[in-house]
Amino acid sequence: MQENAKDPVIAEEKEKDFRLVIVTGMSGGGKTQACRYMEDLGYFVIDNLPPIFIPKFVELCRHAGGHVGKVVLV
Repeated sequence: MQENAKDPVIAEEKEKDFRLVIVTGMSGGGKTQACRYMEDLGYFVIDNLPPIFIPKFVELCRHAGGHVGKVVLV
């Protein structure tokens, strides 16, 4: 199974499966609850990432070989 992870075709398919969700809202609007729910669904949640870093972070995630496939930014 680990051999398949190194296969370029499989890595490309995992890269296509990358999902990014951005959660915004006012204080008390349920952002924390939404993030907890997303974590339960297997998403990697990051809070307070400076906007200037978002494009580079997404690029790194997409090229992580499928290790980081679902991300929530708050």
